[in-house]
Amino acid sequence: MGGDAISTKEEITVLVERIQGGERELMLELWKEVERLVAWYANKVIPKVPKSFEDLYDLGYISLVNAVDPYERDISFIMLYLKTAFAETVFGSMLNCI
Repeated sequence: MGGDAISTKEEITVLVERIQGGERELMLELWKEVERLVAWYANKVIPKVPKSFEDLYDLGYISLVNAVDPYERDISFIMLYLKTAFAETVFGSMLNCI
């Protein structure tokens, strides 16, 4: 794990389980594993919201932190938290425009 290598779901699951077990210092390593996914999704959402890339990127990290504790052996669970947070940003921004 780590570096520029793309981890498997199993490797990410082991990393998350270690974090859940109390090794919170591994959050940075987990972030490095999913950071490109967050950046890709932030770029995809930018045209739809009046938010900066940095705001969405930061929201992606917060979503990751929130997803760790309830995580249950499926990387798509992290993506669910990311999509939910971004959707709340999109709809919140739309409501502010009304």
